[in-house]
Amino acid sequence: MFLINIGHSWSFQSLSGADGVVLLPSKVSYARLARESPDARTILFDPQLYLSELDVDDCGKACTNLASYPYFGVRGVESYDSSVEKRNEWQSRMREVVREGWTARAPVDESEANEACENAIALQQDLHCSHVILPSPLLKEREDEAQTLGLWLDQGLETAQNLEVEEPLLATIALSESVLSDIAFSELGFLDTIVDQVTARDGIDGVYIVVAQSVSRHPFDSEESVCRCYAYLSKAFSEAGYEYVLVNFADVFGLVCMGLGASGFATAQSHALRRLALPAFNETSGGRAYPHFYSHVSASEFATESDLDRIRDARLLRRIRDITPVSQQLMATLASGGSASTLRAWAESSNNLNAAQTHFLTRVAREQAGLRNLDLGARQEYVEDWLETADATLLLIRQRLGRGNNLKGRSVPAESWIRIVNDIA
Repeated sequence: MFLINIGHSWSFQSLSGADGVVLLPSKVSYARLARESPDARTILFDPQLYLSELDVDDCGKACTNLASYPYFGVRGVESYDSSVEKRNEWQSRMREVVREGWTARAPVDESEANEACENAIALQQDLHCSHVILPSPLLKEREDEAQTLGLWLDQGLETAQNLEVEEPLLATIALSESVLSDIAFSELGFLDTIVDQVTARDGIDGVYIVVAQSVSRHPFDSEESVCRCYAYLSKAFSEAGYEYVLVNFADVFGLVCMGLGASGFATAQSHALRRLALPAFNETSGGRAYPHFYSHVSASEFATESDLDRIRDARLLRRIRDITPVSQQLMATLASGGSASTLRAWAESSNNLNAAQTHFLTRVAREQAGLRNLDLGARQEYVEDWLETADATLLLIRQRLGRGNNLKGRSVPAESWIRIVNDIA
């Protein structure tokens, strides 16, 4: 299953090859979501209760969006009425309300947890979601956090039963990277305790795994412990027999997770939606973005002019050639000696991103579709072959370009990812 995270922009929701979408309330207010229905076969709504502790002073926009959903329990938030005011006027007014009422904490007592679960699950029913994700706060301390997860699972399961939920139930496993010390991965360590909390309960059909990172990095640059966590839990829950093992915000590492047993993953077009970095919710973050060409065969993103022109001149184009309907003209132009600078859709200019993002998502969707048709053993072998080939390709490119010709783009840390696969498989 390949899903696309969508927030304020829904332009990729119907992308060919995607199985569905994940709706993210931090990126879109309930005022809009209640009036627009995604065009997708599979619809998931991530309650994102794990973002309860965001700082409203730094992350006002995200907090205002989140507070528009009743399960966050922010007092004074009013429903949007289009007959009274425009949506942006309502948004501005509610921002001040949220600034006063945002608690910067997850629900702490049983009554608050009960109300949060009831509202979050009922909302997913109203949205006609294909699966229901049980809400859970962020687990950021090892001491007693597994017990906290258990309490939320019990509350979610009880609420789902009371609401007569018929859709598959997915347990949220939301971890901070701060809990991912070496000992967390040991036998009977923290991650095993998390798995035990889920498997000890009846009625759960699968898991939805996210890891919150403390630094905003390129999606390929996540700490090894973060990737190892996604891989470890994918394998553990797959071996436990769950039909749905979904990872989000792991980006293309989701393919590695599928090689270890995950049934699917979600990513998106922009860095902010491809990984879960808490600092990225700060309104002062961000900047100009430039298009990059994703080459799956080399597991890399290349600046469309700065990098691809050098690769073309070094006669290495065939090593990174990757064709989708969107990239076909770019590849043909480069093969004939031309440059992306002559193609409006691919020119290396600020925020000229649509073609590059569509190509990326199309290419990853194609790869995921191929993987899920393989048995688990063949999946793992396929992933290892991909990473080994990509690593060798990048080594050749760097050798051919020589010193002083550093690429502006990014490549996955193939050696690290291969090591993770070998250690966990």
